Amino acid sequence: MRLTCGCCGDWYSGKQDTDHDRGFGLCPSCEKEQAEQNDAEWDKAIKLLADALGEKNREDFLVRPREEQIFIVDKAIKDGILTWKIGG
Repeated sequence: MRLTCGCCGDWYSGKQDTDHDRGFGLCPSCEKEQAEQNDAEWDKAIKLLADALGEKNREDFLVRPREEQIFIVDKAIKDGILTWKIGG
């Protein structure tokens, strides 16, 4: 199916995603770029939280798998413990 990228506006061939309006999607290039930006934002948030912890808790936090670190950071944001603004 021929789609228009909702990010860059280029045409590309792909599968219609339910997250986009009919005829629109996210081209592979923009999808990769957004994933990289998302990873970079999580890295910043993980570092921010780690830097705020005491030595023992920081060591414990940093040895956990990345997925668990993201879960903890996300919970801290949702609980209002950590304030985070994307791009901030």
